Amino acid sequence: MVLGEISGWLDGRFSDNGAFTTEIKDTHTMILTPREEGMRSFISRIELKIADQAGLLDSVTIFEGPGSSTRLTFSHAVLNQPVAKDLFVRP
Repeated sequence: MVLGEISGWLDGRFSDNGAFTTEIKDTHTMILTPREEGMRSFISRIELKIADQAGLLDSVTIFEGPGSSTRLTFSHAVLNQPVAKDLFVRP
């Protein structure tokens, strides 16, 4: 579920899913809070750090509970680059 949400965020769809409330903290930070109490029991909030370049995130931090979090940091991101067909192999 969380990875699906991240995919939507990368496309700029922050409020399409009713599973989270959104709060803009500052120009580069958005806080997502689960609406359902059941989900909040294992994810209290998710903090998105938005990159200066449109369509990119600098990081995603998932706060799982008191003193526990997971941070995904993105670096050297490239958008819309051509991909060679020979990178994909049929099974």
